[in-house]
Amino acid sequence: MPEPTDEFDAIPRGFAGSRVHNNDFNAAATHEADGLIIRGIDDITDDNTRDAELGDCARAHKAGLKSCVHRRVVAVNHTACIAQGRERGLPGPGLLAHVLVSKYCDHLPLYRQNVIYAREGVEIDRSTLAEWVGHMAFLLNPLVEAIAQHVRSGAAIHADDTPVRVLDPGRGKARTGRLWVAVRDERPWGSCVPPAAFYLYSPDRKAKRAEALLGDCRGFLHADAYSGFNSLYKPVNGMARLSEVACWAHARRYIFDVHAKTKSPAAYLQKIGELFAIEDDISGRPPEERLAVRTALSVPLLAALKTEYEKTLGSVGNGTFAKALRYALTLWEALTRYTIDGRLDICNNAAERAIWPLALGWKNWPFCGSDSGGERAAKMYTLIETAKLNDIDPEAYLRIVIARIADHQTKSIDQLMPWNIVL
Repeated sequence: MPEPTDEFDAIPRGFAGSRVHNNDFNAAATHEADGLIIRGIDDITDDNTRDAELGDCARAHKAGLKSCVHRRVVAVNHTACIAQGRERGLPGPGLLAHVLVSKYCDHLPLYRQNVIYAREGVEIDRSTLAEWVGHMAFLLNPLVEAIAQHVRSGAAIHADDTPVRVLDPGRGKARTGRLWVAVRDERPWGSCVPPAAFYLYSPDRKAKRAEALLGDCRGFLHADAYSGFNSLYKPVNGMARLSEVACWAHARRYIFDVHAKTKSPAAYLQKIGELFAIEDDISGRPPEERLAVRTALSVPLLAALKTEYEKTLGSVGNGTFAKALRYALTLWEALTRYTIDGRLDICNNAAERAIWPLALGWKNWPFCGSDSGGERAAKMYTLIETAKLNDIDPEAYLRIVIARIADHQTKSIDQLMPWNIVL
């Protein structure tokens, strides 16, 4: 039997006896004699939806009323609920944030959250949880776009993508979509600009998707050798939109794979390791210092390494080792570009680290339920991973943002960026 699916999918401990249906959330039944739907709700709801209000809802329901919201017996009116994506019920910002973080940060699909809540005596239909996620993706979209703009305005961007399986009901099987990420992280060269990660979902890997990810970026792009980025490197009116900065971690990996299989000389790996050791020593230092050290130490080492690569390539034929060397030599200009600007990195690990949380999630959710599910996931990863990059608790952050964003002016959306929120 196939594993249950939802489009990327907790009430925390402390709940008692309630069932929440998608079709009639406001009229949720209770079994507590005192009429309270939920106990211990303080930890997950806002101040406007605490026990007493939920108690009024329950008592109204027991009195035969179809919806206590319509009687305004709670402090949060129906209009406010709709504005916060809660038109069918009263989940507070804390509960909504918990569902989102459980799904996209702790990798708990909605069907598993449904089971966890049921074990605590609270049954919330998976369709209700999915609806909350959809509403939150829509509500928080202006903030996602603001983060995207912040990332794209950086002088040096890291980008990568990874495949994700997407259900395709019409064909009776899953197809392959892509999740892309663009990262701005200037901490390695001592900048105080906050780091951020912007994710984008696409149903395929066409070049136009890479262009959509990067928008109007100008400057340097750290990336792998994916051909879809090539159009961004081509000069337009005599000037390239982006300059390619290739990844030495990729080049090293290819040589290491060959070494692990064929025991090819380890000297190549050792010399690349020396390049990385230099970078470790200058991490966090100003661009001018980084550039000076690289000019003195890295540039001569790279020149010697290239000479050795070219010499070896002529004597190893066309095997896997030759292919690994040829990969580095073909990209040599891009691989050595980091030595001409202290703001650049030797590798694209910033983007690879941003992809890693997605890989962890795959162990719990093997596929997206649809393209729209992938789009929602990309938005939530943008918010959660950006908060984590800034050492901010993503659940605490989302709780505050969800409570405020409905009444927040779009022109001041930057005030809700993770680095501008005081928890």
